[in-house]
Amino acid sequence: MIAITMDWKDRLSAFWQERKPLVKRRLPAYVLTGLAIYTFTRFYACAYVDSPSIHGTMVWITLEQPGIESLHRGELVFLKYAGRTLESHQPGDNWVKYVRGLPGDRVEVKNRVVYVNGELIGKAKNQTRHGTPLAPTTSGVIPPGHIFIGGVDPNSFDSRYAAVSLQPISAVQGRAKVLF
Repeated sequence: MIAITMDWKDRLSAFWQERKPLVKRRLPAYVLTGLAIYTFTRFYACAYVDSPSIHGTMVWITLEQPGIESLHRGELVFLKYAGRTLESHQPGDNWVKYVRGLPGDRVEVKNRVVYVNGELIGKAKNQTRHGTPLAPTTSGVIPPGHIFIGGVDPNSFDSRYAAVSLQPISAVQGRAKVLF
């Protein structure tokens, strides 16, 4: 019996020669798949919302920075939280909330109950569920370049509170649609 030995270079060359046609045939598909994934994730996202702040738990996000003139009351937006640090909420956190007020809208606070243009938004609680004191937002007109955000749950941490306050339009990263 004759022993045939190959060094690693020969084995690598043989391996490549066997697979070369397969790689050449599949390479365009690999490149196109990678390009499609890269493009898709730059413009779209899907997110799980672990909060009762919105109607639904899974949202489809179109990543864009809409101008203030294109936002509408009641629209669901994806934003980078720009308020103060409070318990688990940090500036830069990803949030999905409803636009409840636009520039020029009037915010009124009466006995911790918050209204935007006379529409009831909800009552601001005295403290968080962990006991941290909460101050309500202040009455006034929403200035240019800012929005009032809110959730549907009475426990939603939103613009009813001074710690969140009005969010700059620059914090909005895109629009969201509830999937389920």
